[in-house]
Amino acid sequence: MQLIRRTGRDRGFSLIEVLVALLVMALGITELSKLQNHSMQSTGESLHRNTAIMLASDLAERIKLNPDAALAGNYDSISLQGNKQKVIPSVSKDCSLVQCNDQELASSDMREWLENINDQQGWGADGSGYVPMLPGATASLTRNNRTFIISIFWQEANQSSHTNDRVSYRQRVFL
Repeated sequence: MQLIRRTGRDRGFSLIEVLVALLVMALGITELSKLQNHSMQSTGESLHRNTAIMLASDLAERIKLNPDAALAGNYDSISLQGNKQKVIPSVSKDCSLVQCNDQELASSDMREWLENINDQQGWGADGSGYVPMLPGATASLTRNNRTFIISIFWQEANQSSHTNDRVSYRQRVFL
């Protein structure tokens, strides 16, 4: 049986090899954390876009269900300019509980829709429980004859430039 003699070079890893391996592993972990951060940011942006689509579709359905009031201009005053600065019509009836005419239903629809943009837990008169569905949201409804355009704008945090980008979603409704 022959024994293999090892020289000084063959005895194990050198300190440089270990440091290079640690450096490569540290770079890999750093890149993985950046990838996870980007993934989480994209998930948040997707949630906001889906929320805007849901809100615009909600108003579109309300308009389609009350076309006479919409064509008479009862939905034309929808406007939201920043948090808690709303143009909301006064509503004397809760149309979910009692029978309303077309104009009352339009006022109720506008109030509910604008409150849904700014608050998913019931904003109320005192502002308690305020949780915005879309950060820095503004919204409006414009009409050209039988075409309604629902516009929703909000702020998205841009992690790479450390700024807030203005994002929008528009939906058209034809009556």
